[in-house]
Amino acid sequence: RARVLLTPPSGTGRAVEDFQAVVQPMLADADIATTVFITERPQHAHEKVRDEDLSQWDTLVVMAGDGLLYEVVNGLMERPDWEDTMKKPLCILPGGSGNALAASINHYAGNDHVAKKKLLTNCAFILCKGLHTQMDLVSLSTASGKRLFSFLGFGWGFISDVDIDSEKYRRLGNARFTLGTLQCLAKLRVVVPEEEFVSVYAIYQSHLGTNLLMAPAARLHDGCIHLFYVKAGISRVALLKIFLAMARGTHLDLNCPHLCYVPVRAFRLEPRTAAGIMTVDGEGLA
Repeated sequence: RARVLLTPPSGTGRAVEDFQAVVQPMLADADIATTVFITERPQHAHEKVRDEDLSQWDTLVVMAGDGLLYEVVNGLMERPDWEDTMKKPLCILPGGSGNALAASINHYAGNDHVAKKKLLTNCAFILCKGLHTQMDLVSLSTASGKRLFSFLGFGWGFISDVDIDSEKYRRLGNARFTLGTLQCLAKLRVVVPEEEFVSVYAIYQSHLGTNLLMAPAARLHDGCIHLFYVKAGISRVALLKIFLAMARGTHLDLNCPHLCYVPVRAFRLEPRTAAGIMTVDGEGLA
């Protein structure tokens, strides 16, 4: 028995249609009964899973981008029975632009790199087979006292700028990130004395997007935060080369002196100024 949460505007706006055309027939063949809930506004899923009696469902299925799963995870963690509820399997079906967690799970399952409907079919097949395992969650605390739970990554600087600035191109699907990267490169400030970093990104899964294999060594529950940072002084050309190589997961092989990678258990980021966007699981941090 699966509770399915869908967000119609996710990605290219085809989440509902793709669920009905691709996923629902597969679930029916696997004798998985589904009840669909379609979100109508931001935080709708957060409130739904926080307040609803979930005992009648064996699994919660999220078909959208990583942003909806972020809502669901944080809604579940606000429940008084969160310890028991978080033992219930969660499933992500790619219906957004980046689909980082879905791409990571597809990678961990040993499948070839695929995107769009092929990735959706692979993830739905994993759901039909009932395969599940543990996944790390990272606890994030802000200076204002807010506590958040993150399953994918935390970013500040260039990568987060691309993520947020490219929102206006979400109808392009994954291509929005390519366009956003080129635009952010064009206006990048590359030697600024008071800045030590161009970008900081802490990722816990292998993929930052369908076509971005950022942390090839990552696993779902390795207990590790894979911390990447780019030091100030890097050229636009060198930064572009890093992003192009990230499609194949070979960016560290470039031995770029400005790109640093450190596996850690915890980290603390203290920006010297209020400038720069912070993101958690691809969502802007207010």
